[in-house]
Amino acid sequence: MLRVAAETAGTRPLTDDFPNDKFTQRWLAKHPDLSSRTAQLLDVDRASASTADVVLHYFNNLQSVMKTLDLLDKPNRIWNCDETGICPQGRGRVRVICPKGLRANVQRSADRENVSIMACVNAAGERMPPLYIFKGVRRKHQWMAKAEKTARCAASDSSNINGKLFLHWFKWFVSLLPPERPQLLVLDGHLAHIQLDVVKYGTENDVHLFVLPAHTSHFLQPLDVAVFGVFKTLYESAVKRFSIQNDGKMPIKDDIAGIASAPLIEACCAENATKGFKDAGLYPLSLDVMMKKIIGNKPTVRRDELPHLSIILSQKAPLSNLLHVTERQKRVLRELDLNVDALNVVNLLSSTVVAPQAQKRKRGDW
Repeated sequence: MLRVAAETAGTRPLTDDFPNDKFTQRWLAKHPDLSSRTAQLLDVDRASASTADVVLHYFNNLQSVMKTLDLLDKPNRIWNCDETGICPQGRGRVRVICPKGLRANVQRSADRENVSIMACVNAAGERMPPLYIFKGVRRKHQWMAKAEKTARCAASDSSNINGKLFLHWFKWFVSLLPPERPQLLVLDGHLAHIQLDVVKYGTENDVHLFVLPAHTSHFLQPLDVAVFGVFKTLYESAVKRFSIQNDGKMPIKDDIAGIASAPLIEACCAENATKGFKDAGLYPLSLDVMMKKIIGNKPTVRRDELPHLSIILSQKAPLSNLLHVTERQKRVLRELDLNVDALNVVNLLSSTVVAPQAQKRKRGDW
């Protein structure tokens, strides 16, 4: 985009490598309000769901529920649960030092089976023991030989949570809760979580479920916001240490719970758990925090805050005569605090940028 804008509005020919790193560094130095960072991958569904209207609707409903249950000042009764997946191979790349020109390879486990972990924390920084879900039919004693004593394991066809396992976990979760009631569990809308038996059991025990809006867990779910990222980093380090501590042995599925135990305990510490609830705007309940965390479609900006864009959007068609502005017209624009080059760039982008559209898979004809 920057190259196209420079070719259109610039007066000098561009080099083949424009914009290069030097240009970017100089340009950022002139604009201290901007920064360069690695973009977060965001699928179209998450981007389209990350809107101010969705967040506002969620906030109003959550605030109403928390007021009704009198939980606005009771962080120890507000919980969040979610699953994350790991495998014996790990996922991170390893940097090594080797002779120039030599391909560097690192051996890793041949076991690629994923294991899901159901974690649960509350806004006061407390956590529930994890549930490990392995792929299989029968549970093996070796799976939990080195895991923390209070953890449990289960088996499913795909190592993912299903309705039966979630009901089993939910009953276990309720049995571990302190006697104070009511309690609130915030979770995503996974199909396994939303079932009649779970709702009935929760109602009977005064444990209420609140479902997050679809495709918003990346910024509204405390575990995703501040816990799982830390856990994955710690787990990768533990996988790398495993071979060193076990005479070169590569980890397999039976070793996962033992490897993940310490990283999970550290990641679910009180500091990270409370930070997750705070950064998700869940506790303390804050609409401003939720809005600031939107990734994708930001809350609507008033046009008077973007004068160059306001002028371009007020036209029925892209302006074609911006490249031939007279000195008198430039003076008029300067009096309005408008820059001709900025108008050219905004005009060009408004005529070329097309918002990405989600593509749906065709239904089968079986």
